[in-house]
Amino acid sequence: MGSLLARIRWEDASCASVNTVETLSQEPPKRQMCSPGMRNRFWERAESHGRDAPNMARTPLSDYPELLGMVTQFLDPSESHMLLSAPLCWSYYLQATCNSNLWKQLCSSNPWHLPRESLSACQCSCRAHHTGLALDRCLAYSLQTKHRSFVQCVRCLHSNEADRAFTLNHVCRSMAAFKDVLGIQIECLEAATKLLEIEEARAIAQASDLTHHVVVCLNHFRSHMRVQSIGLHTLVLLARPLGGREGSVHIGYAPALPALEGPRGGIDTVMAVMDKWIEDPDIQAMACWSLVNFALSNARKLLLLKNGSLARVLRAMKRHACDREVQFRALFALINLVVPGRTGAPCEAAEAVVECAVCAMERFIDDQRLMNRGCLVLQNLSLNDFNRAALSHPRVRDVLQLAAIHYAQRDLMLQQSARATLIRLFGVRAVSWLQEHGASGRSMQRAMHEHTEQAAPCS
Repeated sequence: MGSLLARIRWEDASCASVNTVETLSQEPPKRQMCSPGMRNRFWERAESHGRDAPNMARTPLSDYPELLGMVTQFLDPSESHMLLSAPLCWSYYLQATCNSNLWKQLCSSNPWHLPRESLSACQCSCRAHHTGLALDRCLAYSLQTKHRSFVQCVRCLHSNEADRAFTLNHVCRSMAAFKDVLGIQIECLEAATKLLEIEEARAIAQASDLTHHVVVCLNHFRSHMRVQSIGLHTLVLLARPLGGREGSVHIGYAPALPALEGPRGGIDTVMAVMDKWIEDPDIQAMACWSLVNFALSNARKLLLLKNGSLARVLRAMKRHACDREVQFRALFALINLVVPGRTGAPCEAAEAVVECAVCAMERFIDDQRLMNRGCLVLQNLSLNDFNRAALSHPRVRDVLQLAAIHYAQRDLMLQQSARATLIRLFGVRAVSWLQEHGASGRSMQRAMHEHTEQAAPCS
């Protein structure tokens, strides 16, 4: 890159004609220090000089804007900004630094991806008086300022990560100020996700407007898969209670997050995401995970059920029957969604829930975490007598017995959940079967093999 800049400087100096000596001897104006009137007079003089000095347009430097555009694609944003702003010489300033097309390319390409149609207007107060070349140069200056703000925003985001309150506050301000800039939204979401794993930072974030900004981002970039995945993960962590960790029993109060409720709130947004990305297993798994913590609040759980969350979770399980992560996260969500309410009404679609849960447990019986969640789903369903008919199938008894035997010494919660559910649904005799067959390793392996073969093959 150094050799390229040296070549630009040398060719520009060697090819300058007599007509351009006066212009090249002038220094590029410090536009941020000049008044609008001074800027206009300078650009008018420069524009008239351009008409009088046709030789300048024929210098080898006139071919460099396209080359510079290609070079910037291999540099990070701060290096690209420094390259185009480098004070090499007056001709470089005119054809590179003041080239609005180059700055449009920087702002609209990776990593920012700002819509190109939003980059066509000059932002200065004297834009009504600009014409021709002066208008293009003023637009270039405006885009240069915009690009500088992008670079400074990301640099500030990573410069003081130890100060969590400052970083989270900067994330909120940046997401609000740069709603249309995809790159900044992704940087902010990734920074927030990293911080939200820390309980101290999560407490600060839950009291801030971060949830609102994440929901706005998800709605604005609904067609961008990476934003949807990171945004959903951020909502998972924001809705996690203080003192809680993944997989722990919920004790205490769910955080109050008003941005999750209401039209176009977090819950409606997650439902829309699940509808749009039906065929994407990663987003379906992340969406199901977000529902786990949403349903910790009874009011939000009722809103989830009203908006069709249960049907969407079951659809994800059926559509991605062979995806272990989707099945695990979906079962995790069902644990809280099927907990009996105060009214004691039967679970909506109880038979479909049982079928999906049993199929997942049969297919992934070697996954301890998944079996644990499956047993908890069946246990919560069994707490409501209205669900007995859906749970009285022999497959439910068999999969609970297999889980209790296979993980008897490794997972106390699973063991207690499976035994309690067996007694509640099938009586003490179902548990006595465990004592008779629990010591037989061969019979256990044969039973597991038979149940695995019964599972429907993956398409």
